[in-house]
Amino acid sequence: MHAIALNILKKILFIIFLVAPVGASANDASGIVKYNEGAFHEARSLFLTQSKKGDAYATFWLGVTQWETGSDFRRATPF
Repeated sequence: MHAIALNILKKILFIIFLVAPVGASANDASGIVKYNEGAFHEARSLFLTQSKKGDAYATFWLGVTQWETGSDFRRATPF
């Protein structure tokens, strides 16, 4: 019985780890759509939210949208 429960738990965790990254990339995709539409400030807002959560891809696009909008780039704090 213990082995069956462990096997089910492994399957559930596997599915969770497969689905979890999809949510983060959906926000990146929304930001890219806004960027391509020329809505740079809306895209910047989406990328900023994801960037603060540690999304490196969103941080890249945040820089691109800041370039397009003429926003300043803030220096990061040193380690």
